[in-house]
Amino acid sequence: MGTRNYSDEFKSDPVHQIEVRGHPVRKVSRCLAVGTYSLYKWPKQFGEPVTKLGVHQTRIYTWERQAPAGMSGVFSGKATEKEGEIEKLHARIGQFVMERDFLAKASGR
Repeated sequence: MGTRNYSDEFKSDPVHQIEVRGHPVRKVSRCLAVGTYSLYKWPKQFGEPVTKLGVHQTRIYTWERQAPAGMSGVFSGKATEKEGEIEKLHARIGQFVMERDFLAKASGR
């Protein structure tokens, strides 16, 4: 048997199935007719380090760095001002939905 050379696009799908979705290597191997040895090797070469939550570690690190700046607004009262504004906007959206439904009913749709 000869050695197959798979494209990087092809390799990314099984890596995603194994790393993110948690499918067993043997199952993916059987479905794609690829050796299990290759599937154990590909995540090291092409896979991104993903946490158990399905989020890349770099993104978590960025959030950790941004959190202290955003936390100050929670305790200073700025968050309550934004919550009030959001509440008003939700009320307006509800009003628009009611008007839309009324006009649709009146027009016979």
